[in-house]
Amino acid sequence: MKDAAKALKRDHFLDCLQRLGSARAACRAAKLPRSTLYKWRDALPDFAEEWREALGAAEGTSGGPRPSGTGAAIGTRIPGPG
Repeated sequence: MKDAAKALKRDHFLDCLQRLGSARAACRAAKLPRSTLYKWRDALPDFAEEWREALGAAEGTSGGPRPSGTGAAIGTRIPGPG
């Protein structure tokens, strides 16, 4: 894959990441394997910085970090055993 095509794919992923606030969801939306994106992040310091900025922007627009885990999205607590 040519560098210009890779750059477009990275930019698309970053747009998805900023919008969705989740690397997993952004990978799905951008139709790119997570392993590829994590390799790029490890190998490209500029991309890693843009990744952090996209996550920061996502948190800033939502009023905080995105909820994760079952029940968190609707503000419920899942009871433990017993």
